[in-house]
Amino acid sequence: MAIPPIRHSQDRYDPKFVERLRPIFSFFYERYFRVGYHGAGNIPSGPALFVGNHNGVLGLEVFMILEGWLRHAPKEVPLPLALTHDFALEHWTLNWWLPKLGAIPAKGEYAREALAKGYSVMVYPGGDRDALRPYRDRAKVEFDGRKGYARLALDAGIPIVPVTNVGGHEQVIVLERADWIAELLDFQKKYRLRGVPITLRGLPFLPGLFFEKTEQAALIALVAATIVPLPAKMDFYYEKPIELTPEQRTALTPDEQVEWLNARTLEALQSRLTGEYAKPRLPIVGTI
Repeated sequence: MAIPPIRHSQDRYDPKFVERLRPIFSFFYERYFRVGYHGAGNIPSGPALFVGNHNGVLGLEVFMILEGWLRHAPKEVPLPLALTHDFALEHWTLNWWLPKLGAIPAKGEYAREALAKGYSVMVYPGGDRDALRPYRDRAKVEFDGRKGYARLALDAGIPIVPVTNVGGHEQVIVLERADWIAELLDFQKKYRLRGVPITLRGLPFLPGLFFEKTEQAALIALVAATIVPLPAKMDFYYEKPIELTPEQRTALTPDEQVEWLNARTLEALQSRLTGEYAKPRLPIVGTI
C-alpha cells in the first residue's frame, strides 16, 4: 500500500537550510565538542543503514554527525536521513525545522520509503532507553532488545554501518533514569517514554510531573534542563560495514540472520566503547 504524503516526509530535506546552519554546527563541532571523526572510509558508496548508540538525553550528537558527514564523507554520497522520536517531530518548537535537516519519524514504513528512494538512513535502536541511561553507564550500549533495524537492513539488502559515539554521554550527567515514574504516570502510552531523566538542573521541575495540569510542561522542562550540554569531547567511529555472505543467506533462517546482524552490530559498538574507555581518560576532556 502506498504511503500517504506526510509533513515529515524525506522530501522536506532542505540542503540550503542545512548550509545556513553550518556556521553554528561548525562552532560546536570544532570548539565546543572538539569532534573527532574516524573511519569515513568505511562509508559505502550506496545506501546503507547507519546504526549508532544514543547519548545525552537530547541526542545532540546527531547534529555533529551531520557536520562531520558534510566535511568528511564522499561528496557523491547523500546525507543519511535520521529516524527521530515522535515527540520531537510533533512539538511546535522543533517540527518546522528538524525535517529540513533530514529528520523522519522513527517508524519502519518511513525508513523503507527513504531507502526505496535511494537515501541512507541513520537509526538509534536504543532510543530513549539508550539516551536516558545513567551517567555511570556511559560506556554501555543499551538497545533494549530492539532488533527491527536488522530486519530492515536485511529486507532492503543493504549493509549496516555501526557508528560509535565515544564521549557523547558526558554532555549531561543523568543521575538516574526514573523508569518507575514513567510507569506510574503511563508515559509509554502518552509520550512513548519508558524513563524520565533525573539531572541536577532538572530536579526543581520533577514535582510538576505528578499534577495533570503541569505534567507535560514539567516533562518538557526536565528535558530542556539538558539543552545546555557540558563541553564533552566527542569522537565518532564509523566501523566496518556488516552484511551477510551469500552462504549465510542460504544457510541461516530469516530470524537467525536478524540475530547474527544484531549481535555483530552490538559487538562492534560495545567493543569500541569498552576499548576507548579502558584508555586513560578524563570526563569532558577525553583521552589523555
